[in-house]
Amino acid sequence: MKTLLILRHAKSDWGNSQMSDHDRPLNDRGKYDAPRMMRDFYLASPPEYIEVLNELPGSYERVMIVGHNPGMEEMVALLTDQERPFTTANVAVIELPISSWGELSIFTDGRLKHHWRPKDLPA
Repeated sequence: MKTLLILRHAKSDWGNSQMSDHDRPLNDRGKYDAPRMMRDFYLASPPEYIEVLNELPGSYERVMIVGHNPGMEEMVALLTDQERPFTTANVAVIELPISSWGELSIFTDGRLKHHWRPKDLPA
């Protein structure tokens, strides 16, 4: 059994609504980290996430992916057969009936164990 956590990123600062995510200024850490990530992962679809997850070592029991919609919402629906609005900063915890990440596919029948939304949590 593996566990996948899916997080839709939190609300960003839209002080300048004309600026795209990729054009926002980065701090020093962001300047180091951003080029190291796959640009194609930015608005990835479930098959693209699954392709990357398939390469993970079997020793990883719990993994989190972080991204944008519609990919995050589609991933939850695909793996659990449950369609839920997945607004910013939502987290889903999905139990997967697999023993290695290489077994994960779009046909994997996972179980939605938790779905947390910020508005449902205590202040």
